Amino acid sequence: MKKSRFEQDLYETLEKETPDVLSKIKQDPRFRVPTNERMSLLSYFRQYKVSTVFSSLFVLGLFVVAILFSSTQSNEVIASTVSIDINPSVELLLNEDDEIIDIQAINEDGELLIDNHSRFKGLSIDTAIRILVDNAIAKGFIEDSDPAILVNVVAENASKKALVQEKIEVAFTRESMRHQQAFNVRNMVQELTENVKEQAKNHQMTGARYRLIETILETTNVYTFEDLETLNIHDLFAILNEENGDDSNFPPMGPRDDMPGPNMTPGNND
Repeated sequence: MKKSRFEQDLYETLEKETPDVLSKIKQDPRFRVPTNERMSLLSYFRQYKVSTVFSSLFVLGLFVVAILFSSTQSNEVIASTVSIDINPSVELLLNEDDEIIDIQAINEDGELLIDNHSRFKGLSIDTAIRILVDNAIAKGFIEDSDPAILVNVVAENASKKALVQEKIEVAFTRESMRHQQAFNVRNMVQELTENVKEQAKNHQMTGARYRLIETILETTNVYTFEDLETLNIHDLFAILNEENGDDSNFPPMGPRDDMPGPNMTPGNND
């Protein structure tokens, strides 16, 4: 009983002596209980609608920019393709204006010949062939006195094909004059079958080169495909001529024998 009385006295004393801190805080003029402001349904809708509109416009803008960028970069129509074989083999993809959309190496030597893919994009046929011939000479791919070059043009129609072939002929004629060297340029005129295209792709060569090797094999059984697939175009035509093979599918394309060579000058064909 003594202990309980003591506890009761202590409780009463603390209750009387402990300051009412909360009451004093409430009496301070700086004390304010924030009101719970409710946003009206109309205000909420307006705020949400505005933010949504701006977000949608931003996303739509990015989408439009992406479409425009991708269309200018990758949606150019390929109007014709030109394969060029020396021993390096490359393929040019041309647009309607006969400008280079892209250039592709068909074999490892082709990669060395191109050297820099981006420099060819947007160039004319004439300029692209000038660079390729300069690189071929500088890198030792053209060393013969009468180097042979095999060209094949595939186009959307006959008139476009003829136009591209003419531009290529003019380009090689100019290069022959510039380097004072005759080039034996041959034009592949036979249409390639899908099987030839597929087989050529499997052997990492152009369809024109593959068809030239097939023509040699149809003429003679002295060689195998493996014997011929590493030879350059000059050597392949030399074998075809030695075996009296039919080269009607590969007629000469300018520049021709009357163009100036190493020991010739324009106007002097002796």
